[in-house]
Amino acid sequence: MKNEKTKNWHDLSGKLWFSMTNDYLFRALMQEHRDSLKELVAALLGWSSEDIRTVTVENPIVLGESISAKDFMLDVRVCLNDYHTLNLEMQVLNESNWPDRSLSYLCRLFDKLFKGQNYTEAKPSHQIGITSFSPFEDREDFYATYMLLNTKSYKRYTDKFSISVLDLTKVDNATREDKERGLDKWARMYRCTTWEELKELAADNPAIEKAVGYMYMMSEEERIREQMEYREEFLIREKMKQAQMEKYERDLKVIKGNLKEARGDLEQTRGDLEQTRGDLEQTRGDLEQTRGDLEQTRGDLEQTRDDLEQTREDLAKAQAEISSLRAENARLKGQESQ
Repeated sequence: MKNEKTKNWHDLSGKLWFSMTNDYLFRALMQEHRDSLKELVAALLGWSSEDIRTVTVENPIVLGESISAKDFMLDVRVCLNDYHTLNLEMQVLNESNWPDRSLSYLCRLFDKLFKGQNYTEAKPSHQIGITSFSPFEDREDFYATYMLLNTKSYKRYTDKFSISVLDLTKVDNATREDKERGLDKWARMYRCTTWEELKELAADNPAIEKAVGYMYMMSEEERIREQMEYREEFLIREKMKQAQMEKYERDLKVIKGNLKEARGDLEQTRGDLEQTRGDLEQTRGDLEQTRGDLEQTRGDLEQTRDDLEQTREDLAKAQAEISSLRAENARLKGQESQ
């Protein structure tokens, strides 16, 4: 994986030994190379490097010592000019909780008053996350800062409380101000995957030149390199777990969608069945009515037949009487003629 130890990093080529977003590497650089820390913080806060008189890492770790999984809290807590406090973190894994998580970090950073201190003595606190993902899918900001504001006038509630996010995936959206501060250069450095890319980027940027040189020097230290490798493997495993979980969630979403659709189809089928049952009952009622009407018609037909027979009988009697009357009439006419 490594080239000869005696080589200068300018002579190296090909794929980088470690991802530049390796949070242990980031932690080591920010802790050990104060010039890089100062330059990065100045760019993030929009200060000039001359404004930063002192920069102190308040939570240093012993580089090279083993860190258990539960202790992998590799954020860098920094005090600037003995007044401003800043929590700086490289975040590679998207655990879908960054807004809440960063707010929790900021609140803990701000709430550092000792008993008896006046609230006005609270130090300005800033939470800055450098992320390899977009915390908000509906936003395209490369670098954004969030503060407490009046929702009507948009006036700041306080300057002592802010959260910033540098989204490495949105470096192409860097604004003119971002570029003037050099934020796009730092972001592109973290996105580099080859020595060639790093050399091209560092060619006209002394701050990045120094930072890369120091990172190369630290990666040559065996114990530090082992921790970087351990962290790299840990992140790879976590990404695999995350990918599996995301696949599971996608599959579960599809299953839930299919289940919802099946339930809808079932409800529709039940509704159709009830409608069919209602239609059947109506048909049965109509059939019974038809049968009743048929029976009535048959009764009426029988009555009509009976009436017809009676009429025939009455007609026969009437014809017989007429014949009898005609005969009597003929007889009487014969007598008259005699």
